[in-house]
Amino acid sequence: MISENKTLIYPGSYVNDSAMAGNNNFAYLKAYATYLLENKLNELADTQLTLSREINLPVLKHLEQISNDQLISIHLTVAKELLNCCTSNEPFASIRESVKKWLDSEPSSMDSQTIIVEDITLIAFTMRQALQQLSPAYSNEFPVLLKLITEIDLFITQGETIFLKTYLHSKNKKPKDNEAGKSPELTLELATLTEKFRAQELRYQRMISEVEDYAILLMNEDGIIQNWNKGAEKIKGYKASEIVGKNFRLFYRKEDQDKKLPETLIQRATEKGKASHEGWRLRQDGTMFWGSIVITALHDENNKLIGFTKVTRDLTEKKIADDTLKEYASRIEKHNEELIRINKDLDAFTYMASHDLQEPLRKIKTFCNFIIDKSKDDLSPEAIGYFNRIVASASRMQTLIDSLLNYSRAATNEIVLTATDLNVIIEDVKKELADAINDKNVIITSDELPKLKIQPLQFYQLFLNLIENAIKYSRADVVTQINITASKFLDNTEESIREFYRIEVADNGIGFEQKYEGNIFKLFQRLHGRNEYSGTGIGLAICKKIAENHNGTISATAEPGKGATFTITLPVTD
Repeated sequence: MISENKTLIYPGSYVNDSAMAGNNNFAYLKAYATYLLENKLNELADTQLTLSREINLPVLKHLEQISNDQLISIHLTVAKELLNCCTSNEPFASIRESVKKWLDSEPSSMDSQTIIVEDITLIAFTMRQALQQLSPAYSNEFPVLLKLITEIDLFITQGETIFLKTYLHSKNKKPKDNEAGKSPELTLELATLTEKFRAQELRYQRMISEVEDYAILLMNEDGIIQNWNKGAEKIKGYKASEIVGKNFRLFYRKEDQDKKLPETLIQRATEKGKASHEGWRLRQDGTMFWGSIVITALHDENNKLIGFTKVTRDLTEKKIADDTLKEYASRIEKHNEELIRINKDLDAFTYMASHDLQEPLRKIKTFCNFIIDKSKDDLSPEAIGYFNRIVASASRMQTLIDSLLNYSRAATNEIVLTATDLNVIIEDVKKELADAINDKNVIITSDELPKLKIQPLQFYQLFLNLIENAIKYSRADVVTQINITASKFLDNTEESIREFYRIEVADNGIGFEQKYEGNIFKLFQRLHGRNEYSGTGIGLAICKKIAENHNGTISATAEPGKGATFTITLPVTD
């Protein structure tokens, strides 16, 4: 039986009542009480009042004459005073002083004659429950909650003890005490209190044993397992009868045992109070799980080591997910390295295409033209036609190589953005296409275009391709007109609001059927035969790549015989 001058702190650990008033070994309660004072004081008072009504707290019968607001005010005062005691450096001394102050004042609505022992016990119960109910709002980490709930139990139980002793002492003051120095009533109450401590310890042990998501063990100072909860059985596979009394080393792999990892963790917990570790652990059936463990040293009232608690979480799924992410990251890194290598190969191909492949084509054209000029009198018209076709094919091949080079540059070049006036780019394109514009009497109009942060050469290529296409696919029966406009708009999404530029290049040419809009931006896709219109089928693919390089898009709308409009959308940048 627990002696009358000792109070339970944790199972198997006691402190003297005389030291209790100065005890402040709470790792979590003080901060939790501060949190409640600042954020949840009204909710705490409301919760306690609701619980008091649910259990029919006897003292409430004497408070029926006061209003509900007054009752809430009383609970607010009580809750605030209790939390202030929690946050003080001498919490139990604060409780004792509060009780004495209350007994001395004896307010008429709720004095010491109105209060009975059952009230004190039930008030402690409601406050304990209220504090525990609000704890998940403070933290969602199970180890923290477990220790916090334990500290709440300890604080309320010890506070209740102080209240009972002070209350009973005040009620049993008599000129002559019995020989033992205690009245029979006080002796009975202290015996009742002892039973409450036993019940408190049992409740704590049941709470630990019922937890299933954590393996919670109690070990002696040598690491011998002394208890086993449902979580331990679920995670490690052993029943209590199979494991209690054995050393916790058997949860570790042979290589970890050889490295004396269990002993190292015990030593660290002994020296520093706590040791944590993550690694592979063994189940009873020999399979492994990734465990996260915390070993905490336990001490008695003389600060002598009496054992350890060990809390284990099964983090196998998290470990697998983390390893999968690392594998993906490794693959991405290798893929990026491969892309770098491919880009280097493309750079080499670009150099070769711009020099080595072009040179034979130039010679073919040169010699064919030389033969036609020098020997046209000796060649038949049919032979001259063959040579002309060779020259035309070489020219097409040269144009194709130039287009592929442009596409390659658009796809691989590093983008350096420069504030550029689009009006200047349009004027440069007009100069480049001056002959074609004059030959077809093309009219090009444009708004006052903005200055954007772009790669100038790429946007020159983009507008060159679009305007050249508009001229190429013009109608013979109308004057070709090309209009370029720019405007800003906001794009509303669930995540943010962004500002964009919309640039449109519209013409009145032959147009196309809208169903082909998805194909025209692909490499080598042509809507017309080479005999109808010249080209390589690469120009619009280059435009798409340039728009993407600037985090933009390009699209087209058209109608046969009425022209086409190409729309470039670009985010506004600072």
